[in-house]
Amino acid sequence: MNTEQRFSQPEFESGYVIPQMEQPPSHLFGDWLWGWGNVLVLLLALALGVWLVHKRRSRLGIILLGGTSLVYFGFLRNGCVCPIGSIQNVAEGIGCGTGVSAVILAIFLLPLVVALFWGRIFCLGICPLGAIQDVMVIGRPKTLPRWLDAGLTLIRSAYFWLALLVAALGAGYLICRFDPFVGFFRLGGFPHMLIFGGILLVLGVIVARPYCRYICPYGLLLEWVSRFAKKPVEITPQKCIACRLCAGGCPFDAIEAPSTGLPPEGMARSRRSLAWRLVLVPFVLAACAAFAWKISPALAELHPIVSLATELRTASEGGRPSPRVFAFEENGGDAQRIFDTADVIKRRFAFWTPLAGLMFGLSVCARFVHLATYRRRDVFEINSGRCVACGRCYGYCPLNRKR
Repeated sequence: MNTEQRFSQPEFESGYVIPQMEQPPSHLFGDWLWGWGNVLVLLLALALGVWLVHKRRSRLGIILLGGTSLVYFGFLRNGCVCPIGSIQNVAEGIGCGTGVSAVILAIFLLPLVVALFWGRIFCLGICPLGAIQDVMVIGRPKTLPRWLDAGLTLIRSAYFWLALLVAALGAGYLICRFDPFVGFFRLGGFPHMLIFGGILLVLGVIVARPYCRYICPYGLLLEWVSRFAKKPVEITPQKCIACRLCAGGCPFDAIEAPSTGLPPEGMARSRRSLAWRLVLVPFVLAACAAFAWKISPALAELHPIVSLATELRTASEGGRPSPRVFAFEENGGDAQRIFDTADVIKRRFAFWTPLAGLMFGLSVCARFVHLATYRRRDVFEINSGRCVACGRCYGYCPLNRKR
């Protein structure tokens, strides 16, 4: 691969000679074949996961698959066969018109397609971020109150729309920048991110997989898709006998207990609560869109051109020039062109950021409405949106153990 000299080389008076840049060697079979090889490995892991969850129903097999995936996708591939981060590639390709490579598109779509048919198989441990957290699920973690759990899931929704917006407008990859576990996979990284990842792992002993449940943006997509799964994960291979043994076995609160409904006075209260929440929907949507529009200038500063324009203006007003400004001026950059481009980018952020806020507002309203609704259940059921196909409930079900 040829490199382009973007800036003129400095001249040293000490006789120092700038070493010639060396390109890292390509993979043995070429980058194209290597990329599709990773896609094939991901496909095989997903297929094996489907077999272990739906046919073999083996918790031990799921553990072994998760450990193997952690080693390969995590430590050997440095966490870079990543459907989570591919969200940004797809958003940038569409928003900036740069297109998306077939390999990245396949990595993005494969877990979603599998989830549409068989549930969140990718989350059982094929995802290295989930596998490394699953190691910390010891005993029975705490069950959070329903209102608190619903509120924390809004963090994931806000993160999803923010990362989507920033990537689509060419301002960078927030998900990769704030990945809490990639530093462990690469055996090094920024100290603050390593500390954040360590805190999440320790917190995982109390609240199982906190990143997966409350932060992971790809998990939000998988939750949406898996709710329509043709064959979702089931607790027992036969008809549930309501023995209640599985109820305490799920650390992710994905098993919903039987419910006969509410008494008449409870139903009346629920209807009134639902009516008030529906009345608040337009106000919540307007507030979220207005807040997003208010912070759009700050979000625009994430774009390198906008931040460079800000630094140029600061330097022109007598401030101390930053290294970027110094390099820009030394190479004869056109400041007016940077200012004009930055203004265009700011207008794009001002236009699209309220839409992202509106979509987040819809998530908030959906949670409000969900908390006020009740559904009759005669047996214990798995919430297919929350279930990460870990197979822990298999060991609690007497019918499955007999099988």
